[in-house]
Amino acid sequence: MALFLLGAAEEFAVEARDAPSRSCRGFCRLDRDTYDADALVHLEDYLLAGHFDAETLQLAEHFLPAAREGVRTVG
Repeated sequence: MALFLLGAAEEFAVEARDAPSRSCRGFCRLDRDTYDADALVHLEDYLLAGHFDAETLQLAEHFLPAAREGVRTVG
């Protein structure tokens, strides 16, 4: 699911300016057991490149507890 949300952010950014923001909200529905750490890093990079600073911060804060625990889930 995480990789799908990342792909959606990339694919629809040209057509809908809010698609990366919607992908961020969708990604935040995942929890520490269902997110993919690699997809998270790529989505954060993509959001930062598109100047979606608030969404990037939201993602980072949401998954900080999982990052602290070192939990990595491969989707």
